[in-house]
Amino acid sequence: MGVDVLTLQRLLQVIGPVQVPGENGAPPTTVTADNVRQEIFYRQYVDYAADRAARRDRLGVVAAAVLQALNGSKVSAADLLSVFTDSGEGRNLLLWSSDPLQEEAWAAVGADGVPRGGDLGVWLLNRGGDKLDPYLDVGVTLGKAPRPATTTTVDLGAGPQHRYRLDVKMANTAPDKLPEYIGGPHPNSTLPAGTYQGYLQFTVPGAASGFSTEGVPVDTALTAQGPDGASKVVALWVEVPRGQSKDVSLEFDLPEAASQVRVLPSARPTAETWAAGSQKWADRKPMVVDLTTLGG
Repeated sequence: MGVDVLTLQRLLQVIGPVQVPGENGAPPTTVTADNVRQEIFYRQYVDYAADRAARRDRLGVVAAAVLQALNGSKVSAADLLSVFTDSGEGRNLLLWSSDPLQEEAWAAVGADGVPRGGDLGVWLLNRGGDKLDPYLDVGVTLGKAPRPATTTTVDLGAGPQHRYRLDVKMANTAPDKLPEYIGGPHPNSTLPAGTYQGYLQFTVPGAASGFSTEGVPVDTALTAQGPDGASKVVALWVEVPRGQSKDVSLEFDLPEAASQVRVLPSARPTAETWAAGSQKWADRKPMVVDLTTLGG
């Protein structure tokens, strides 16, 4: 089971405030749907800056308090199902079981986390040894791209292809004077405090080919590329200094017969904003995009 702060927030919206026991004689802390993000993303890094093991233990204490309160509350089955469905679809709750029937149930509520062959997604994997993810705003635009005169597609015989483009804009909004554990730099890093660094990962349909990129140095382009189950993954290394933005693009081919994609939510603390043709949304749930409406 993987549970993130958005799932805890949704549970707290249903069950109400929870008293989390204090430590070493300290009074209990009241955790609510309004302050649980601040508690987990900021407060605990300040209170336990010198003791990472204690901070991780405290995360467990908060989660356990929420689940215990859930067990002792009179929550309607409809409300509880809504929490699990929303969290599963948003990839904020991921569940796996070795029991095929149980695993089928997790898949039914969208909580199995398995990308399908026609799925599309944009993810950021922090590698800076910091906690800057809540301060990185991400916007993605999906559209058609012109076919190059010569293509790098290697799937010969795949038939007619259309070319698509994902434009990603990342804006680092980290404020000054964040605690070092949150804003960095990590002791092993030579970058200034507040610089976001990590992998920008694209999950694309398994039939995608002919990849090309813009906005990253040639020597870091396509840091990783390969199959991931029925999908494919392309990953690029990115660095975004505090107060700055970075634009990165990925182009790829899909067979002409591919008429739609399902865009998976990123499960980021701050939702990615997406645009595809006339569709615009914040990625808290999967969104089906009709590729024939993109023009081009």
